[in-house]
Amino acid sequence: MFRKNHGLSLVELMIVVVIIGILAALALPRFIKASKPSRQDMAQNTLIEISSLEGKYFKSNGRYWTGHCTPGCTPAFEGTLGVRFHRDDVYSYCVLDSAGVFIATAEGNLDGDPFLDRWRIDHTGNLVHISDDISDRIYTE
Repeated sequence: MFRKNHGLSLVELMIVVVIIGILAALALPRFIKASKPSRQDMAQNTLIEISSLEGKYFKSNGRYWTGHCTPGCTPAFEGTLGVRFHRDDVYSYCVLDSAGVFIATAEGNLDGDPFLDRWRIDHTGNLVHISDDISDRIYTE
């Protein structure tokens, strides 16, 4: 008369899988949207750190340290600056020197569209947001 249950039926298991899928479909876009500003903060902090290290290098050597920049590649900032900034999964960093001033840039794609998020800091510590990938907006100076 009474049947012993030894687990979930296939239908019950499929209902659980569907519910988990719906929750993931709702949560993932919100998580990605919320993580974009934190990635921008990380790029800003990296550029500020590069600026600080460039200032220390200039005091010791009378010039700024620069690296080569190629698309999608970050110069190795090891040795001369004492730290290695690597290309993270979103941003590439580059440092250029021209006539005793340096410009460090961060460029990345936060959402997979053709529009890029760009930041720049110069020898004076002036941090500028050039283009915003979250709002697809270009800022003018």
